[in-house]
Amino acid sequence: MQARDGHRSRDNSNSTRGGRRDQPEGGEAHTCPWCGSADTFHVQRGFVGATDDRNQFLTCNACDRVTFEIISKTIRDMRVGQFRAGGMYRDVARQTRYRITRVLKVGLNECLLYVKPVIRPEADTAPSAERD
Repeated sequence: MQARDGHRSRDNSNSTRGGRRDQPEGGEAHTCPWCGSADTFHVQRGFVGATDDRNQFLTCNACDRVTFEIISKTIRDMRVGQFRAGGMYRDVARQTRYRITRVLKVGLNECLLYVKPVIRPEADTAPSAERD
């Protein structure tokens, strides 16, 4: 922990991007769920420190994929999207589906969706062969 004006900081990053390169330092190292690489960059959710990102995610340097861990939604988004534990969340921009493991209300107008990626076997992601 770094001390700043007498307060302890949770910012362990050496970068200005707000994340930190994952290295096993007594804790668990993050691995990419898509390719299994340990060459990842973890961006922690928060409004204090080098980042003010609302979501928490993992970026793999080997396959260049972003994998979300926590997604922030407003109460309105929750009503419209009908998100619930056990349901699915689609990231349309990255063509990824996630299973919602937990929904946590953290304020008057914010909910956190804890998600895990749904990884399909390679046979399902390959283009289908032409049919006669």
